[in-house]
Amino acid sequence: MHESVQTGTKGDRTSRAVPILIVGTGIALSLIIATIGSVALYQMRRDAIDNARQASENLSLTLERAIARNLQTYELSMHAVIDGMKDPEIMSLSPALRNLVLFDRSISAEDLGSMLATDDKGNLVLDSRSTPPRPVSVSDRDYFIVHKQDPKMGIFVSRPFQPRLTTDAPSIGISSRIANPDGSFGGVVVGTLRLNFFRRLFEGVELGDGGVLTLVRDDGIVIMRRPFEADVIGRDISLSPVFSTFKDLDQGTRFGTGAIDPVERLYSFRKIGSYPLKIIVGRSLDDVLLAWRKRAAAFSILIVAVDLVIVALSLLLAREWEQRVASERQLQKMVGTDGLTGLASRRALDDRADMEWRRALRHGMPLSVLMIDVDEFKAYNDHYGHIAGDDALASVSACIGGAIRRPGDIAARYGGEEFSVILPNTNASGAVGVAEAIRTAVLASRIPHVASQRQHLTVSIGAATMTVPTDFTDLRGFFQAADAALYSAKALGRNRVISRIMEAHNTEG
Repeated sequence: MHESVQTGTKGDRTSRAVPILIVGTGIALSLIIATIGSVALYQMRRDAIDNARQASENLSLTLERAIARNLQTYELSMHAVIDGMKDPEIMSLSPALRNLVLFDRSISAEDLGSMLATDDKGNLVLDSRSTPPRPVSVSDRDYFIVHKQDPKMGIFVSRPFQPRLTTDAPSIGISSRIANPDGSFGGVVVGTLRLNFFRRLFEGVELGDGGVLTLVRDDGIVIMRRPFEADVIGRDISLSPVFSTFKDLDQGTRFGTGAIDPVERLYSFRKIGSYPLKIIVGRSLDDVLLAWRKRAAAFSILIVAVDLVIVALSLLLAREWEQRVASERQLQKMVGTDGLTGLASRRALDDRADMEWRRALRHGMPLSVLMIDVDEFKAYNDHYGHIAGDDALASVSACIGGAIRRPGDIAARYGGEEFSVILPNTNASGAVGVAEAIRTAVLASRIPHVASQRQHLTVSIGAATMTVPTDFTDLRGFFQAADAALYSAKALGRNRVISRIMEAHNTEG
């Protein structure tokens, strides 16, 4: 809304200068006192962070290699199964002997659950744990669906799941696609890996009280985390700020706040080989800087004491100043805002309409106005009462506010159940579009109105558009044209938009 606020007075400049002067003096004194130890403290802090970064990067590399070795074992086992399934001699063996040949490289793998092969429907055709294969379908598992839908998918790591074939602990599936001779989808080979493998691997690492280790898929799905929390496993952290900074990178180090807990940490991350996984090592910033802070305490006592006094005084004066400015702004807002609807007041509308009218004539731009009236509102008030009527007006104003999106547009309560919208630089088509958006939004809100023919609250809207050059130079007549369109809308049955276009000559020079 249009506001006329006088700025730059001597009193305003003084009120701004006082807190600035106090804060500036405090900063100068703090710099004098802090100069003696600032360089040494800064360098010690950098050294502490660099040491923690190096240690975290080394740890992430060690864990990456350990995990990659196991995954490579499973990958080799899966490829062996796929190759064996293409060998007629192997497939002609007895089921027990065939399983022994196909799965011998996977039987000894640590924490491996089952190694399975399926047909293109998800039914088991090979099962390292059973001869014949158990009568189970895995067509609903993500490791089956992804290979069926994407022929180019390589090794896939599934979300954590509870195996349905055994009573094993929660596991992940590591899968590869089986292709028919013609290249079509023939099924998958999948090996399940118990999450206990990662849990035991992580438990042997010391990271301090606030440290974390997280194994996460490239899409943000948590596979394992230390400290262990069962409800965190499988959680999606892809939208967290810290994960989004490195989701497309293979390795690096970042500061950030945890996605699971609000702890600021130094995070080092590394991609696990060629697999869609990352290992994240997080060291709490408190742990990283603990020793440095102890050494810095002796140097900081005087600085803290002086800073506390200066900051307290600065905050006190700044708060008083901000409260005064806020009070002034609130007063201006009260003058220009309708208390019930939160839209602009009639006074603010009149000021803005005059300004936009002159601007349109001066620059030759179109100008549109909407007049909006709640249909049969007196009957609504009579039936539901005035409190419900106020609520209905507030709902209508929300619909109006939601339909206008440009900063230059203004919506106002014109009076009673009537509203108005000024749309600068908007032609008739654009004005009708906004009006229809308002009308449909009110209708979609489905506010009951049993006294109405439609049984729900509706609005009628009159739109007027002024184009330059025109013979029409009267702002009041401009609003009257929109008002006439509004009454036409009501006369034609309500719940509709009627538009009128006016042409007039520019008389402003």
